[in-house]
Amino acid sequence: GLLCLIWGFNWVFMKLANGVFPPVLFAGYRFALGALVLLAVCYFRKVPLPRWKDLKWYIACGILQTMYFNLAIQISLEDLSAGLTSVLTYSMPLWLTLMAHFWLPGEKLRLRKLAGIIIGIIGLFIAMDAHWGGSTGALLLAVSSGLSWALSNLLIKRKLTNSDMLQFTTWQMVAGAAGLLLYSAIF
Repeated sequence: GLLCLIWGFNWVFMKLANGVFPPVLFAGYRFALGALVLLAVCYFRKVPLPRWKDLKWYIACGILQTMYFNLAIQISLEDLSAGLTSVLTYSMPLWLTLMAHFWLPGEKLRLRKLAGIIIGIIGLFIAMDAHWGGSTGALLLAVSSGLSWALSNLLIKRKLTNSDMLQFTTWQMVAGAAGLLLYSAIF
């Protein structure tokens, strides 16, 4: 219950922070701090540097799941409510289920799953049509954050099944934080 409360309030905090920081810079600072802490943990635990064949996937996931995901959320929060942004972002399981059908063995859509996805997508369209004062661009950006998150999870399941999770999380966060800070510097 406490974790749900913290995660739920996090959306409100991110929206409020947009009034103090440029939106993407705030996300960049958060993830840069997290990356520094994780790099220190890896150093003291003597976690080796990733192999190149894994590092490229860590970077891809960092771009999709950390950089783009948070960039899309923070920009969406400029125009949408925290509640609607979170609902559209958490559409990720719908997109992952559809992608998994095509790209993960044994994840075929059956009638029950397909019915759930159709109902979920109808619900998304209803929420987006109501859009509570937000622009279409912000709505699509929020949905795209869920798509990006789903694609990253698909990559993890396809390419990184035997990865060290501390190493993966660290380098994903390093890549994502670098991308967020670079975006902030450019824009």
